[in-house]
Amino acid sequence: MHLLKISLGERVEVVNKYKVLNMALSKMHDMKERENILDEREEKAFIEYSELLKLRQQLYNDWLETYENAPLTKYKNPILRIKNIMSLLVSFYVLYPPMRLEIMNLKIIKSEDEATENDASILIKNRKNIFLYFQTEKKGHKPIKFNINDPVIKSYSESNINILIDNIVESVELYPREYLFETSKGEPYKEKSLQKALYDLVPGKNLGVNGFRSSYYSYWYYKMNKNQLDRAAFFSRTSPDTIINNYVKRIYNNNSIQETNNNKIIEKPLKIEVKTEIKAPEIKNKKLTDEQQEARHTKKKEYLNKYYESNKNVMLEKAKQNNKANYFLRYTRELKSNMIKWENIKPATIIKYKLHHENGKFWSDLESNN
Repeated sequence: MHLLKISLGERVEVVNKYKVLNMALSKMHDMKERENILDEREEKAFIEYSELLKLRQQLYNDWLETYENAPLTKYKNPILRIKNIMSLLVSFYVLYPPMRLEIMNLKIIKSEDEATENDASILIKNRKNIFLYFQTEKKGHKPIKFNINDPVIKSYSESNINILIDNIVESVELYPREYLFETSKGEPYKEKSLQKALYDLVPGKNLGVNGFRSSYYSYWYYKMNKNQLDRAAFFSRTSPDTIINNYVKRIYNNNSIQETNNNKIIEKPLKIEVKTEIKAPEIKNKKLTDEQQEARHTKKKEYLNKYYESNKNVMLEKAKQNNKANYFLRYTRELKSNMIKWENIKPATIIKYKLHHENGKFWSDLESNN
């Protein structure tokens, strides 16, 4: 259009015709965008929220099972640490209104006074008071501070918030660190590294902040009232209009349009090949002779005994804080919230934590002793 105006003049009839045509095409495009119908390309990349919940649970279970079966040195195991951090990152984007990339830079602080020293920080006072501080403006949205344990968000997704809080507290207790998303070398992950890890998590889906937001709001939008939508938009540091126009999608399938809602979620098979490693060290197995194996075993035993004697008090205190006997609370809570399936729990775990189910109800005999 600009070239036509320059070459022919702005008031020439043909220029006016193209101007009208351009405006009409723009309106048609805007109307199509407002319908929020997934086109063929978007549909291939879109992941329904129910599948993201399964992915999050799979990542967490993968870490937990490996952790429970790991030796005494599991607290220093870099692969376990990576799995835990990856699970926590996905939990943030799946269980809470998806925030921007700044959560990848969260520094763990001990007092509110430290918040002003960092662009993004997290203060864990207790389970009911976990505060996030974002000090920079993002696309016109001012710096904010809020408690993850927010009553408005919990009013429509309480079980999700409780699980996220569990994940945060558990991760920080097991792996004390300076940054929430930190490498085994004690350095904060670069945004690009974590973005790449999310991008590659589900082959062919290219997961990112926008993808998480589309899945989250396409599911929850139809369950929210105005107050809940406004609050969720505030935490995502976007606007309700942007959520409605850009993120809430309607599924286009077999020449019919269906909206996701409380009762009906279109189930589509999704083959998830979980990639939990960001840059895990390569481990090569060597064939050892019997004498070498015995020497290694003896050396390891001596090291563990020496380590235990030197750190006995710290380890006993940590054992008290992370008593596995209390794991039954997480199992019963996640069973009740349908985050995990009864049939997916190992029989040994059911016996260990004295779990039961009947008529859709779940409980543990250990609850009476707690």
